[in-house]
Amino acid sequence: MPNTLIHLISEQTMQNLLPILALQPERVIHVRSAGPRFDSAVSKLESAVKVAGVSSDFETHILDSTFPDLLDVQLAMKKILQRYPDAILNFTGGTKLMSVGAFLAASEFGQAILLYCDTEQKQFRALGRNKLPKGLPTFDEVASCLNLPTVLAAHGKPPESWRDDPFNDQLISFGRQAFSIRSQFLQEFKEIGWSRRLRQLVRPDGRIPKSKTKLQEVMNQDILGVFPENAPSCVIDFLEAAVNAGLVDRSSSGFFLTPPKDGINVKSHVEKVANILDGSWIELFLLDLAQRSPLCADPRWSVEPLKSERAPDSRDFGETDVVFLQLPHGNLNVVSCKSDLQHVKPLEHIEALSERSRNLGGRFSRAILYVLDVDNSKREEIERWGRLLNVRILIGEEIFNEFQADTIQ
Repeated sequence: MPNTLIHLISEQTMQNLLPILALQPERVIHVRSAGPRFDSAVSKLESAVKVAGVSSDFETHILDSTFPDLLDVQLAMKKILQRYPDAILNFTGGTKLMSVGAFLAASEFGQAILLYCDTEQKQFRALGRNKLPKGLPTFDEVASCLNLPTVLAAHGKPPESWRDDPFNDQLISFGRQAFSIRSQFLQEFKEIGWSRRLRQLVRPDGRIPKSKTKLQEVMNQDILGVFPENAPSCVIDFLEAAVNAGLVDRSSSGFFLTPPKDGINVKSHVEKVANILDGSWIELFLLDLAQRSPLCADPRWSVEPLKSERAPDSRDFGETDVVFLQLPHGNLNVVSCKSDLQHVKPLEHIEALSERSRNLGGRFSRAILYVLDVDNSKREEIERWGRLLNVRILIGEEIFNEFQADTIQ
């Protein structure tokens, strides 16, 4: 592989990151316009390369102008190529004038290789008479190896600035079973007031208790005991699925929230389990779809910011239900999941999701709101808000087409 890669800095991070990951050069030279606009773009890109495990040395060449013309770029690039005549030049980024200037300069150096990172056609292309190095991984091979830590680092969120919740096969299986049950018996769960009664059980005063005594009282209550009438069989099936996932215990006395494992905070455990039984099972179902979809990579659950001196703006994006990478371009998808919209103000929620998506992944990220059930009288209005705020609205079984996944029987 080559010793030196030269590229033009722009806001389109993937067009610069993917060639570095493919080529793994000893040296990377950033060429950027003057002014502070692209200061952070350089540091974010270098952070992403480091997170990806590529050891390259970096140099930065700052052009004299904030808006360089063709001649400015051509002259600067010639000076760089005189030092590294056999470099690979990725001229995909920068402004159009910068790309043309770089191309013209490199054309005068017979050994230089001209590379174009074509994200639409999903390929690395060599322009001119010199070919790309033998053994270079394909675009798809490189993109499929992307992970969330690398892409978030490219957007200014290094790994130490955020966290996510682990999930296992048991939880994923529960999400799949829960969707099958709840989607078939929407009306039954509405009629018995499942969410309202569950919240009364775990939040007797409107919030999760803090004292160990009160928390123990919550865990000692039979979940079915909050229903004044016999619960329908679909509720029993739902709770049995929760038993198999280790969320609920069953005895001759009924169904109970499982106690936490040693070292786990009781309040946090009760809240987590209650949230999954209430509606977060949809997030687990989405994670299952994302894991099985050829369009997704590295799905993560409940991504939230941590304080970090290296990324002070990380606190701006807030907690997010599901985040994954959309292949082949590696764009972030930020997903909010709801069983219904009864307990939220739809417009405010869509606005907040749109902003959170931009804060997390920049203008190339995509926000998705998935809702299992929406009142038909409100559907058109919600979809219109989504279009206005650039949020993809998916309702019911529309989610299967989005992920190119088979429906769950």
